[in-house]
Amino acid sequence: MALVAAVMIAAVLALPVHDVEAPTYPPNGTIVPARPTALQRDVITLRETYHLPALELCVIDADGIVEVASDGVRKAGGTAVVTLQDLFHLGSMTKSMTATMLATLVQEGKLSWDMTMTEAFPSLASVMDSRYRDVTLEQLLTHTSGLPRYTTDPEWASIHGRVFPRSPERRRSSGRHLYACF
Repeated sequence: MALVAAVMIAAVLALPVHDVEAPTYPPNGTIVPARPTALQRDVITLRETYHLPALELCVIDADGIVEVASDGVRKAGGTAVVTLQDLFHLGSMTKSMTATMLATLVQEGKLSWDMTMTEAFPSLASVMDSRYRDVTLEQLLTHTSGLPRYTTDPEWASIHGRVFPRSPERRRSSGRHLYACF
């Protein structure tokens, strides 16, 4: 549950705060459930507290999505209500989610900050690039491993056009496909 709370806080902090006050009433078209869940109440409270135009929270466990709740408007100052079908740009939020998840595993004693990649993945040690073997978890998260930037790797450059479409329409289509997978 601490991981879910940390992810929700990271989500709130990653969203831009606008000068426009978010409405404190349900926008037109909002369906307020007769018995809102705790997550539904939380999304409203957080959105109003941090004056966000919209907020969506999702609780996920090993089996998939447990619950999703959203509240607010699509654009600051607008009246179009955000729905569960709207897509949100995550930006760099996965960095904080990854760090939170790993910190939780360190706290639980399942990993340690000084664990090397060879220790973490012993079955891959024989095929692992020798540059990665002694890199620690802490070095990976603090970008102090000495590894080269992945974006200058020729392999990365060769897949960019295939994996990340260049045209806006193909990017939108790929984005819809990725979101549909979740």
